[in-house]
Amino acid sequence: MGILRARIWVLLDDCPPKYKNLFTRYFDPHDLVFVSFPGSGNAVTSKAQIECLLEQNDAPYVYLAEDDYFYLPKQFEQMLRFLNAEPDAHFISPYDHPDYYSLGLHDHPVRRMVCDKKHWRQSSTTCFTFLTTREILRKTAPMFYTLLRRNYDNSIWMSLTKYPLLKPSILFRTLFGPGHLWKSVIKAWFFGWRQICFGTRWKLWTPVPTIATHMEKSGLAPGVDWPPILKEAIAHINDPHDRKN
Repeated sequence: MGILRARIWVLLDDCPPKYKNLFTRYFDPHDLVFVSFPGSGNAVTSKAQIECLLEQNDAPYVYLAEDDYFYLPKQFEQMLRFLNAEPDAHFISPYDHPDYYSLGLHDHPVRRMVCDKKHWRQSSTTCFTFLTTREILRKTAPMFYTLLRRNYDNSIWMSLTKYPLLKPSILFRTLFGPGHLWKSVIKAWFFGWRQICFGTRWKLWTPVPTIATHMEKSGLAPGVDWPPILKEAIAHINDPHDRKN
């Protein structure tokens, strides 16, 4: 977190009590709010995240965090500075997804900017980990709530950013390209046609190189030598003297 301080809502879905120690070990207990669920699943807890952040009055900036990300140290604040500096920065993800370089969905010209010596690119989709303002989250919450109706996260982002849904050439590559992205396109139109046709085109930005990575072996963010970084992190986790440092 660097110089930043945050109130953190920790949603524990059918987790053992010791999971609280993962947070109290590194954060001031006064900054933590624990909420327990009886195994409700991803869609329910994702909706609960949004509701917690919309109801709070601690800050105008909100961050939704999945639990399987690794963050490079003292870079989080760069996202907040970019959000403040760029009027078109509506959403910011810390993850430079490898799909941006391999899927036809992302093979289109994008805006690029430099802020605070960090490069940023406008992106089409990301996962469910992102920074925004409370007011933008309030306006877009109905789209995110469609997760409860079995929508996909990348379909939600397609509806919000409107890529590739209004670009015929990109849409063709997405529908008939590798993988199952055609399902995502169909869900995007099914759940989000009003947003696509009449809603705001929201701008999503991602850092290059990455600030964080999804902890999947096949999904590690490019441009970073992860093994030694992760090895050092594990050593810190196992160090009994490493508390709130």
